[in-house]
Amino acid sequence: MYRILGGLTIGVLLLDLGCTSEERYAGSTAAGNDPPSMHSITIVPNPIIRHGIVTAVAETQDPNQDEVAVRFRWFVNGAEASGESSATLSPMRLKRGDRVSVEATPHDGKVAGSSLRSSEVLVGNTPPIIQTVALEPQEPKVGEIIHAELEGADLDGDAVKYNYTWRRNDQVVVTGEQNVLDSAGFSRGDTVSVWVTPHDQGGEGKEARSPSVTISNRPPKFTSLASPVVAEGEFQYQVSANDPENDPVTFSLDSAPPGMTINEKTGQLRWSIPPSAQGVFRVKVMARDDHQGWAFQEFDISPKAQAKS
Repeated sequence: MYRILGGLTIGVLLLDLGCTSEERYAGSTAAGNDPPSMHSITIVPNPIIRHGIVTAVAETQDPNQDEVAVRFRWFVNGAEASGESSATLSPMRLKRGDRVSVEATPHDGKVAGSSLRSSEVLVGNTPPIIQTVALEPQEPKVGEIIHAELEGADLDGDAVKYNYTWRRNDQVVVTGEQNVLDSAGFSRGDTVSVWVTPHDQGGEGKEARSPSVTISNRPPKFTSLASPVVAEGEFQYQVSANDPENDPVTFSLDSAPPGMTINEKTGQLRWSIPPSAQGVFRVKVMARDDHQGWAFQEFDISPKAQAKS
């Protein structure tokens, strides 16, 4: 893990020597061996943020070019952080405004060198983060309101605001603090996504992008109205429907009494009512476009009882 360049060894070694006193490090020079020394000790990042890991970067020297291990002692606001003896410090035990330093002691396997303590590094503002961002509904139709649903966090407990950049087909259409987008005027097949940037009183966090959603097909809409009907002899009903994307519409019967028919293109529905027909018959008419969109209309028909001759 170490490279020795003219007696200068640079690197970081995570090692807890398990010492219970300073005597292990204050031993005399072994015969023919000179103790290692610390060239420098620094803390990264500087300033510290509470995302990621706080790391001690140690540079050691050994006159005999021995491999050098380093023991670390961490200090927070001047007090030793118990249980912390590796080259890294968990930032979860810190808070904004804390002052952190680290002391490093080199050891070449034979004898310890003198300790060196770093300068104090301040724990600064930790920017907020976005954990997840997604769009709802996942299959929006033209004219629907699209919502950005997100989860975020701020380790410092600051109030967080979000800036949204909405894109249609990768082109920016709206930027601001609104977490919704009106898709009126969009077209089937358009893609929509949003980039969200969090910010607190101390600055901006990392931008996050939602998965894209695609504007889906809108189904046909019936424009004719069917009401419960009492009929005698023959029943006729002109079914009509429009498609928002001007797709061709075809008609069919999903449920109907025997003998009832509908023209799939014109929507003309006919039923020659047999004299024996009695009771209430449920009719369900389907209207479909050529993009798997569909709608249905239901009504009841009650044949009038035939007078006996």
